[in-house]
Amino acid sequence: MDKLERPAPVAAATQIESYRAKVDAIAAAQTDGHLDASLRPADIVALLLGLSTAWGSASPALHRLSGDDPAAPEQLARHRAAAVEAARRLLTDRAPHE
Repeated sequence: MDKLERPAPVAAATQIESYRAKVDAIAAAQTDGHLDASLRPADIVALLLGLSTAWGSASPALHRLSGDDPAAPEQLARHRAAAVEAARRLLTDRAPHE
């Protein structure tokens, strides 16, 4: 009898190494006391990837509620600024430099 489930996808070695470099850099920053160590490095990478793609995968209804044309340069700049600030808050408890 055949299974309906697909086998788990196998990530390409280059993709794994790309993520490993990011995870290792975050782990090193945590070890050195530059980043909060309460979150696992791989979780941080996943959260940051989610932040970076949030508006790209948002529904048309949410885009409509945000106001402007989602592809307008001003709107993209606002989304980017919000993602950068969210990432900063995720990674540090320090206030931004003013």
